[in-house]
Amino acid sequence: MSEFHGHLTEEQLHILRTADLAAPECRGMMEHIASCSFCAGRFAGILEEDPAAPPAYLKDEILDKTGSLEMQTEKTVYQLSKKTRLLLYSLKVGFALTASLCLLFFQIHIDLTASELVRKPVSLTETMKEKGSQAGDFLKDLGIRLLNIEDQEVNNEKTKK
Repeated sequence: MSEFHGHLTEEQLHILRTADLAAPECRGMMEHIASCSFCAGRFAGILEEDPAAPPAYLKDEILDKTGSLEMQTEKTVYQLSKKTRLLLYSLKVGFALTASLCLLFFQIHIDLTASELVRKPVSLTETMKEKGSQAGDFLKDLGIRLLNIEDQEVNNEKTKK
């Protein structure tokens, strides 16, 4: 049936479209279509009727391909890369959260130290009075300590004699 005398029937063209025939018969019909413009036009019309319909063998090829080792490997790699992306995203979010908490803590600390450093403007005389008073208190405290040390030394010498 590899040679066709005359034109192909509508039934043969539809069978060829669905590829239900064995390979040698399909090859013979395709050779006839290649040499006969009338049958080629009719076959093109049949193909245009339902261009989205896949050939019958496509399902088997897809199932065979998805079961192959190559596809299983690609699937595993894709799933691992998905998990890796999720891990990286989680790390980014964790880092951002940690950084924002650190900034919040340091901002509060900076605000506290800044409020301690920033005081009302004070005149020069008031500053001199305050610092002079502090210096006087320091000298007074130092004098009292020195006297106490001197008294202790005197008492220690008396106890030794």
